[in-house]
Amino acid sequence: MNYTDVTGNWENEFGSLLTILYVDNSTGVFTGTYSSHTGATGNYYVIGVTDYMPDPTINSQTISFSVSWRSYSSPPTPPQEGDNWVSGFAGQLQINPDGSEQIVTTYLLQKNSNPADNWGATVVATATFKRSNALPKLTESENVILFSLSKGILTENGATPWVSSVGIGTPAQYLKLMIDSGTDNTWLTSKLCTTQACLAHQSFDSSQSCTYNTIDNTPKVKSFGPWGNMTVTEGEDIFTLFFNDKNGNKSAFCTSEALNFENAINYDGPQFLALDCDGGIAIPSPFWVQTSPTESLLLQLMADGKIDFAVASFWFNNAAGYGECLFGAIDYTKFEPSSLRGYTLEAVTISGLEYLWGIKLTNFLVNNLPVQAGITSFILDTGSSIFKANQQIIDTLLNAVTLQGQLPITISDPNLMANYPTITLNFSNNLYQLTPQQYFIQLSSNSWTIGIQTLDGMPEGMLLVGSVFLETVYSIFDFENKMIGLATLC
Repeated sequence: MNYTDVTGNWENEFGSLLTILYVDNSTGVFTGTYSSHTGATGNYYVIGVTDYMPDPTINSQTISFSVSWRSYSSPPTPPQEGDNWVSGFAGQLQINPDGSEQIVTTYLLQKNSNPADNWGATVVATATFKRSNALPKLTESENVILFSLSKGILTENGATPWVSSVGIGTPAQYLKLMIDSGTDNTWLTSKLCTTQACLAHQSFDSSQSCTYNTIDNTPKVKSFGPWGNMTVTEGEDIFTLFFNDKNGNKSAFCTSEALNFENAINYDGPQFLALDCDGGIAIPSPFWVQTSPTESLLLQLMADGKIDFAVASFWFNNAAGYGECLFGAIDYTKFEPSSLRGYTLEAVTISGLEYLWGIKLTNFLVNNLPVQAGITSFILDTGSSIFKANQQIIDTLLNAVTLQGQLPITISDPNLMANYPTITLNFSNNLYQLTPQQYFIQLSSNSWTIGIQTLDGMPEGMLLVGSVFLETVYSIFDFENKMIGLATLC
């Protein structure tokens, strides 16, 4: 058989999930994760190898991999039985007559033991893995929260143009909110804020809500990093959300979870004035240490049984100007299932930024040539729009996109975009292309600029991007499995 890419999800007859994240096609060596639902329950690291030059005359591609049974997602304290065990799987990938793929394996489970107990410490068994879309589907979830996304003005401040109308308090006061994977702050513009920036937005009046509770009325300054500081008080209230049942029926209901949020009473950054939203709902990454009560609506809904999976998925139709964010499920009708790839999160170790969702960027390419910009951390931020980094990285990227300065950064005629190169993001040998029509942003009726911009205060080596890229893919932020999924839109 011809070489078959083994990247993706594989589920065995016991319900365990093998996710192969990256394959070096020149050696066949791969890495991934394993989620078990049998004797061991957790998430585990995988390393393996497959035959990258299989015999074309035989319907088989050999494969082997090992699993360390110490869970990375929730390390037990004290250590549990099995933490020191390992398994080795050896077998072959085969394509069935109906075109389906399976990996048939024999495996050894090796427990740690003293020499006299070696034989009893070894278990031999078989397992067959079939290619699977084993992330939660919309039709498989009893409870799904749906945010309808509309698109506002795309400005040079770099904020997301995606907003959703959400009701806060009783009776509900509707504000336009970001669903934001780039912050750990859930915040609303407060009626108490009288600055020009605040008056440009709808605001929440806590005195008009009979369900509002004050958590801390002492003004506190919260840092939004390069964006500036926000002065807030803390409160708690009910969010009016939309619910989809497993049959796709939608109804309105009020959540009653003890979700606290921040009332913005002052803001010292000029970017706030240009925001199209009135606040934001935080989706911090699994590496963020949550406070109690939490400001993460996703986690609170999960804890309260309102959703079945701690996952947020985003889809946007740029041409139509609308989209959806789902809490608790993935809608497989919005993308090509075979294109779904999962990427393990990389912890952001910069103090105060642990909430960011980072994955490894193998290469940033312009016209298929890698750009050496010193990018060490890549962030996907649904609260942002364009590419943002410090001056050094941005200068390097713009130099490559403008063909060493031969092309201008800003143009007055969209037909000139044809002269610009294609940008390609390489994640673990999976390539995602952005055409000039996708990475240029329109500033006015006769002005377009490249959506790659310096943001003062960005950490060294970090590159961040939001809707400019995310509108070209279906994106999945999987809290429980510490992964981001990306897929090609239908």
